[in-house]
Amino acid sequence: MTEDNTVEIDVSEDTVVRRKQLLDRVAEMSGTRKQIAKPVIEATLAVIGEALANGEEVNLQPLGNIKIKRATENESANVIHARIRQSKSYDAQGDTTEDEAEA
Repeated sequence: MTEDNTVEIDVSEDTVVRRKQLLDRVAEMSGTRKQIAKPVIEATLAVIGEALANGEEVNLQPLGNIKIKRATENESANVIHARIRQSKSYDAQGDTTEDEAEA
C-alpha cells in the first residue's frame, strides 16, 4: 500500500482475464458446461457494455459500483474512464456479511 492508501497492482499481460478465461472460470465455479454458460456470459457483457456506453452507472456487487468519470470518442473507439468501487462487506457468494446486515 502506498502513502495515499492505494494498492499497487501488477497489470502485465499475464494478469488480463479475457473472454475465454472468464468462460472457463464461470463454468467451473457454477458447475455448468461452457456451452450453457457462454450465451449468458456474452449477454451479460453486452448489457454491461451497453449500459456504460449510455453513461449509466453500473452497480453489480461483488464486482462493484462502476461510475463513469469521463467519456470521449476517437476514430476507432469510445474511451470511457470509470472508477470501480468494490465493497469489502461482500463475501465470496456475493452476500452481505453479518456486520453489514446488522448495520
